[in-house]
Amino acid sequence: MVPYCLRSKLHQRVTHSVIILFLFAQLSSGQREYSVRKRSANDCRCDPTAPCEPKYQRLSGHTACLTRASTAVPAVLTQAEKDAIVNQHNRLRGLVDPVATNMLKMFWDDEVAMLAQKWAEACDLGTSGRLHHDSARNIPGRFSVGQNIGTGYKTFSDAIDAWFGENVHYRPLFGTSVRTVGGAKPIGHYTQLVWATTNRVGCGLAHCSGLAFHVCNYAPMGNTVPFDSPYKTGPQKCSDCKTCTAGLCDCGKLACENYGKLDVSTCSCACKYKEYHVGPTCQMNCSSDKDLYFCGTQSSFHKSDCDIPYTSSACPKMCEVCPCVDIALSSNSCKGSSHGKDSDSGCSSVTDGHVSLLMSALILGYFLFFFRDS
Repeated sequence: MVPYCLRSKLHQRVTHSVIILFLFAQLSSGQREYSVRKRSANDCRCDPTAPCEPKYQRLSGHTACLTRASTAVPAVLTQAEKDAIVNQHNRLRGLVDPVATNMLKMFWDDEVAMLAQKWAEACDLGTSGRLHHDSARNIPGRFSVGQNIGTGYKTFSDAIDAWFGENVHYRPLFGTSVRTVGGAKPIGHYTQLVWATTNRVGCGLAHCSGLAFHVCNYAPMGNTVPFDSPYKTGPQKCSDCKTCTAGLCDCGKLACENYGKLDVSTCSCACKYKEYHVGPTCQMNCSSDKDLYFCGTQSSFHKSDCDIPYTSSACPKMCEVCPCVDIALSSNSCKGSSHGKDSDSGCSSVTDGHVSLLMSALILGYFLFFFRDS
């Protein structure tokens, strides 16, 4: 018969062995999970030499990836200048005639402004010899982006006042179907400036061969033709709003991404495609393995259409928007990112595998140390 003390030690050793084996299994599981997720993250491919975030590299000729023209002298806007631009926009939006019942208060957006600055610095006069709109400025996983541009103005204030001055051309058209915002009497600068559901603005300035290029970008974009009016009207300002500030609907800095609709009466977003657009702002979520059923099969939703903002938002897998804009993956940690430090060719993610790996190692070390003489 085995003495009790030996049986007790044997029992302890068996117990500890079982625990250690279990922990090793957990450790391996954590490693496997990390490996699988890391491979998924590496689908976010990028060019480490590109001057833009990986999400922009998915789109051919995107403004974010342009380089500064040799003739460009960029201007860096101060916070006071940014505030003045926003305040002027909001003041003018509150002065529309007829009055607006659903006009949102605007806020500055750094990413929207980055694209405006990039386009100003490109000094692209095109074949006409005049500054023109860039063709690829949407923000994948966030917004479609509208734009107002001007040349030769001394200040942003002068440019913004000139854009608003187009209201004399638009006022007779209010309430009628508009199919183009250009023409002999342009109205598009005005209608974008007072587009009710646009609540993000960001501007950039550069001098190109001595000529000032003023660019303001807007999100979500306006001037989606055809339209009858850029805002709703009624007997009283703000009558549709949950909160009113100086004649504008004030939902704070809430902005609905990916074509979500902002309800000004509740200050909440209704997401377009709930499979991919989640949370209070309809953020892009790349956890699904498949796109929606019409991606790749219906008109305007083919791979060749991915430069269309709506298509890339609805079909993020096909258009390779995912996984770089996934809310669980930081595009700023991709190699090639302007902020990135990783040496990998993909994005990094914080996963349960990291936690499992660390916890298993700590617990295993604890048992090995305290029961080494058992």
